[in-house]
Parts: sequence; structure tokens; C-alpha cells
Amino acid sequence: YGYLWWLPGDGSYRASGIFGQGIYVVPQANVVIALHSARPDADRDEDWAAQFALFAALVEAVKDTQAAPDVIPGLTRDDETQETRP
Repeated sequence: YGYLWWLPGDGSYRASGIFGQGIYVVPQANVVIALHSARPDADRDEDWAAQFALFAALVEAVKDTQAAPDVIPGLTRDDETQETRP
């Protein structure tokens, strides 16, 4: 990831490594995703499309739990700090 970060223009940013490794950050959703992988091919469009779909699905799933942490057993939200904790 040493040479650049990708800035899609929606406030998120990402670093993409060879064979599918990556870091995806969405500050407005308070989400960081780190992916360690070892794809058989270094750079197939289909693999990148699947990875970006995974990132989008994970962001949506996390946003849902941040909005309603009580749907996950054992998690509570501190109303003062807005932190979710066990």
C-alpha cells in the first residue's frame, strides 16, 4: 500500500494490495475493514467487483447495527459517548 490510497469521492478511501489484500475506510459510517487474502490471480476484474460488493455489504450491515445495537445480544450503547460496547 506504500504508494497511494484510492479516493472514490464519497468520503471513503482505500488501499488495494496484490491478490485482494486491502483496507477500506468509511469515516462517515465509523467503519474500517481490513482484508487479508490470497486469490489465485492477482488482478481479475471479477474478483475486484466481488471485493467491492463485500465492502459495501459490510458497511451497510455495520451501519444497521450502529443504529440499533440492541439487536445484537450483549451489546449496549453509551448514550453520552455514543460508543457501542459489550
